[in-house]
Amino acid sequence: MAWRLYLMPLELVANWQNQGEPARVPKYWSTLNGGRWELVDAGSEPVCLVASDTSATEHTTLQGLADVQVIPAASLDTQIGSLSAGVQTRLEAMRIPVDALPASMTNRELARFVVRMWQLLQRLHALKGDSTSIFAGGLTLDSTLSQIPVGARAWLAQVATDLRIDLSDRVSGATTLRQLFTAVAARMADRPLRLGQLVI
Repeated sequence: MAWRLYLMPLELVANWQNQGEPARVPKYWSTLNGGRWELVDAGSEPVCLVASDTSATEHTTLQGLADVQVIPAASLDTQIGSLSAGVQTRLEAMRIPVDALPASMTNRELARFVVRMWQLLQRLHALKGDSTSIFAGGLTLDSTLSQIPVGARAWLAQVATDLRIDLSDRVSGATTLRQLFTAVAARMADRPLRLGQLVI
């Protein structure tokens, strides 16, 4: 057994562990060793970073799934290098901008970048008070702020204010969500985070 890191979809389970309450859990929670896992989500977006104490067999199963990306926990300080086309596709599908991930970035820095970016989304959805995705209506990472509904732009501005991030020199109507998320993540405090038995 070893603690490992995975990026994977979230799913809603209506009656979590027969307790009569719904829960958003990792899509492959049943593979994650009977519940020995801890996650960080992206607000209401259906994706998470999960640390789990998995066996070699469980890890092999997860590693082979098309919508799961492994972040090598045993080599967190190793540079990610050039990402393969398959990895880029998986990350972009999770709304993680791959152009913000230089080859010199380490696996630890990648995990922290994702968490910081998702903290923006967590705050955004908390302010909005609903579970509607920021990408609703066909928006993508390459959509510009001018294409986003006015209400959502106001929430994004409020999030930046709440996080004490000045983006006045980086944001215009032509700014894409890709650029915005990257700028916010770059200006947020880079702090260690414990997930399960891992410190990233």
